[in-house]
Parts: sequence; C-alpha cells; structure tokens
Amino acid sequence: MNVTELCRKNLYDRLGVDEKPKRDSVKVSQEIKQMTDKLDELVSKARPRLIMGGIRYASEWRHDDLMNYMQSKFDEYKKTGNYEMLIDFFNLIPIEGVLKTHPNFHFKALDRRD
Repeated sequence: MNVTELCRKNLYDRLGVDEKPKRDSVKVSQEIKQMTDKLDELVSKARPRLIMGGIRYASEWRHDDLMNYMQSKFDEYKKTGNYEMLIDFFNLIPIEGVLKTHPNFHFKALDRRD
C-alpha cells in the first residue's frame, strides 16, 4: 500500500466512511463500449425525430417554450420509462447548440483543472 492509499484509508477510517471498492478495469471497459454503442443507437433514433421536429417547428423555439417542452419530456420519462422521451430530451442538445435560445449560452468545462 503506497502513502496515498494509506492516507486515504486512514481518513476514511476516521470519518467512518466505507472506502469505495475499486472497479474491475475490464468490466469498466466493457461498460464504456456498451455506452458508446448505445450512443450510436440513440443518435440513429434521434436524427429522424429531429428532422421531423425541424420541419414542424423550424426555428420558432423560444427559450421558455423549449425548456418547458424538455421538462415535460423528462417528466414523462420519469413517469413511464419510455425511452422515446429520453431521445426527444437528447435532441435539446443540437437544437440549443444551433438556436442558442438561452440568453447566457456558452460552454465552459467545469471539470478542468486550469
């Protein structure tokens, strides 16, 4: 056990916190592969829905309308578990990326260590 691991264990013991078990790197790699495969599936399902939504609504979205619509999709998913609602919710990303309806639209990675 190196010094860092020893300090972490000592701190966890004093705080009465159970140490988080280490994850199997092979299992983690498999999970990440499954997630990226699912992302490919998600995009293939989201694209036609985004196209049809674009034909129906074009660029008429206002920020409040868009947020209310997305909240309704998320709430419906929580209630029903219907994956379709998550796909519609996912489509907020390209819509907002293009239309920039939020008055303070920006990107700043919060996990950077600058």
